[in-house]
Amino acid sequence: MANLQEIKGTVSARLGYEDDFTFEKKKEELAQLVRSDVAPRISKLLGGGPAKVSIDSDGDIAVQMKDAGYIYLTSTGATCSALNIALSQISTATSVRLLPDVIGELHQLRSGYLKPIAYALRVFATFWYPNASSVENLRSHFFPRFCELSESNITSLSSNLSYVEGPFSDRLELDTKVEQVAVRFMRDAEVSEFANFADFWDKAKIGEVAGKLSPFLEPLDRAEMGSIGRLFGSAAAEK
Repeated sequence: MANLQEIKGTVSARLGYEDDFTFEKKKEELAQLVRSDVAPRISKLLGGGPAKVSIDSDGDIAVQMKDAGYIYLTSTGATCSALNIALSQISTATSVRLLPDVIGELHQLRSGYLKPIAYALRVFATFWYPNASSVENLRSHFFPRFCELSESNITSLSSNLSYVEGPFSDRLELDTKVEQVAVRFMRDAEVSEFANFADFWDKAKIGEVAGKLSPFLEPLDRAEMGSIGRLFGSAAAEK
């Protein structure tokens, strides 16, 4: 089995809205409120350094919290992520346990005129292998039939599985490129099934996610990622 003590990833919480048609007009004012009040409190809550608030290239409000995570406010939602979380501690890590509180803080900014329509949980990690043959070996394990069909070097190969579990819509993804392997788990639900976001988070049972990812992580461990590759918690932006 993979050593979950050494594997780290990013955990994200997201609250979705119907499109906020006032966002473009109000975002500078909203960004200033986040900068002066909300971001410092959230950064302190998560134990990070000073928060940097900006309008990103997509026109959304982005908050970077050094060594803690990031936040995005868009016209259709609010997202908060905790970085470098050991998958073995995914249910006990302080920053992960506090994500519902952060989402609550972010929702208060627009609760007077926006109603949530969806909740989401994300866990994802990316692995880099300087030796491309390591990824080729992993592809042979995960996708043997596809690899048999190709006589040339494969540049990208991926797979996903979607299924329903109770009130949740789940999705598992495995994505391989020349020197990179990404593993993602997504759990979505409609708000009507829960009292609030904290209720969703509790019933989503994030502690079980590591078990769902283990079948994907086990061959990564056998590929000697500790000596051949380098492992990072993915900090890819996901809004």
